[in-house]
Amino acid sequence: MSGSYPHGSYGWWKANYAFDAEYAKVCQVLAGMGWDVSKTEIDHFPPDSTYAGAFANVAYEMKPAFPLIYPLHQPSSGQSYGGGYATSSKSSNLAKEYRSILTGNMQGGDFYAALKQDLIDKMNLSLHATSSNKSGMAGQRTLFNNLLRPAVDLARHNGWISEMQHFELLSMLYNG
Repeated sequence: MSGSYPHGSYGWWKANYAFDAEYAKVCQVLAGMGWDVSKTEIDHFPPDSTYAGAFANVAYEMKPAFPLIYPLHQPSSGQSYGGGYATSSKSSNLAKEYRSILTGNMQGGDFYAALKQDLIDKMNLSLHATSSNKSGMAGQRTLFNNLLRPAVDLARHNGWISEMQHFELLSMLYNG
């Protein structure tokens, strides 16, 4: 079922998120907290629009990504950014500035800096998503960590980050 895409890539997640046990666990937690988990999007990690320089020609489907429920990926119609969804989404001034910083990292050949910054954003998004006390998981920055690991591994496999950088990012994921 994985097709020709490597685990952790946009193409792999697009084909497999519905069958992934870890994603099902995340959705169960989010649904228990009142989130609408009926629609999933695959979120490039770092954002697709930031690929530049040496990374400009990476195929859309081959870029690292992870599944995310729609309300945490995209703002509601007319909503301005005030937290609660991926910082890079849409066209707020914050999103534009955030993407500009990540694009600068990519243009400079520093995939690690862009990936690390976006990892922090996703961990903060997890903190927001679990801010309700309904599930006993209030304030967890680690909810998405098992979904993010394959993208970090893919970046290492592709040679975009060093072994030490890979270790540091995995340490962030393991330690929350």
